[in-house]
Amino acid sequence: NNQPNVAEEQQIYQTAYNLIKAKKYDEAITALQTMLRKYPSGQFAANAHYWLGELYGLMSKNDQALTEFSTVVKSYPDSPRVSDAQLKVGLLYASQLKWADAKSAFKKVINSYPGTASSRLAAEQLKQIKQAGH
Repeated sequence: NNQPNVAEEQQIYQTAYNLIKAKKYDEAITALQTMLRKYPSGQFAANAHYWLGELYGLMSKNDQALTEFSTVVKSYPDSPRVSDAQLKVGLLYASQLKWADAKSAFKKVINSYPGTASSRLAAEQLKQIKQAGH
């Protein structure tokens, strides 16, 4: 029986989410990774990658965060999380002073997701980068 177990996937995701709320980040990362190994194309996969990006970001593991947010953008183009993930990619590049990459990521958000909160934040970031002379 190769049918994905939607209830189990949801249960693992909920457990991970509760761990995040409890600030048990290492345990949450383990739970999300376990879920993704079991259900790589499950209904919560895009959200799991997004939360992994957030968690790695909180732990200052910026390269891992970048990988997770990029995965959301590339592998789950229909996810409602994509515009936020693309914005986070830009913010991570900016935090690493990679201005060209950051500007490119922010422009992608603005062009691909006009009128969204992510788009407005990206525009604000671009303005600040330009004002700073980058």
